Amino acid sequence: MSAMMKDVATRLSESLNANDPSAAMAALADLRHQGASAEQTLSCLIPAAARTLQLRYPTPHAMIAAEWTRSSLVGLAPDRAQCLLEACVRYIAHCPKVNLRFHRPHSPGEPDKEDLLEGLRSSLDEHRVFDAFFYAERALGGPDPRAAENLLLTLAGHEVDPLGHVFIHTATGLRLQHWCEQADWPLALLAMMEFLSRRAHVDEPRLLTEPRPLSALIPRAFERINVLGHNVIYAAELNRLPDGFPEPFLQHLHGQLARNIEKAEQGLTRDEYQACRTRTKPGDTRPDNLLEQAFTNGDVEAGLRSFALAWAHPPARESVRSDIVALFARIDTLQSHYLIYPAATFSVLGKVSERDAEFGVAHLVRHGIQAAGKYGLLPATEAR
Repeated sequence: MSAMMKDVATRLSESLNANDPSAAMAALADLRHQGASAEQTLSCLIPAAARTLQLRYPTPHAMIAAEWTRSSLVGLAPDRAQCLLEACVRYIAHCPKVNLRFHRPHSPGEPDKEDLLEGLRSSLDEHRVFDAFFYAERALGGPDPRAAENLLLTLAGHEVDPLGHVFIHTATGLRLQHWCEQADWPLALLAMMEFLSRRAHVDEPRLLTEPRPLSALIPRAFERINVLGHNVIYAAELNRLPDGFPEPFLQHLHGQLARNIEKAEQGLTRDEYQACRTRTKPGDTRPDNLLEQAFTNGDVEAGLRSFALAWAHPPARESVRSDIVALFARIDTLQSHYLIYPAATFSVLGKVSERDAEFGVAHLVRHGIQAAGKYGLLPATEAR
């Protein structure tokens, strides 16, 4: 970044930390005019995302939203990327923040001789947040960080809640340690330890047995997406799980996904979508703005027909993805899941058949149109 661009980036970070949405949006526009890339701009959001608190619900979402936004940005045209960045800025700017300064945690005695992983496990078991932070910081920064990551993912996977938050939040946080600046990571790690001390079940569970592979569960998750697409999001996190976990534990994670799917309500059915598809004709043409019109008007059937026409032509699918993620970003509500759920859906399409992939995106479209009908859609000129 140039010196001038760095000054604008600092202004954006300060506006986010001060919970000043207007100033943050102005700084974001200035960064674009300075020629900052989407990746450079998104990196400016991480310090503030790491400092966010979630007051109404038990799971912080700003880091999850930022991380999945990064996934969605790949291959997007500049105007579409700007829609996503603006939505992410709006969300983070409205989240309450905590600002702390950290030096490397210190403890008297001989901590280097302690078993860091056992100290981390027992601290979380006894809900000692700052002790857990002490051990996690050293273990993740030590000679075998993968062992510490695997321990945290294992503890988060012992008992996954009905929305998958325990596992999703932990997996995202561990990936972001490689993206955060050194000064920002301790606060993000402290937030993770506070979360796990409340939500993780440290005791060894009775492992569930689920012989079906993830590729067989994702189509079911597309049918029963759960609240705000959480079954799809959890499946997407399982799809990004690093190698090295024993098969019984993987079956346990898959078993909890299967359980959450069965407990979720049926959304769009395959028969309903097929009925929309059969009302389109091979010679039909699709105006470029028809999907946007459907989001604007809350017209689910028109939106699904428009989507089906476009998806029937494989060269157009990347354009369809861009349209959908940008439209979700314009839904006029402070909801992080409208950044997360689309990215999660598109990330797992390669695991399933073309027919299942089409249905998964169709369900996403239906959900977005219903949300836009409820909350409204920001004008494209504002969103950009």
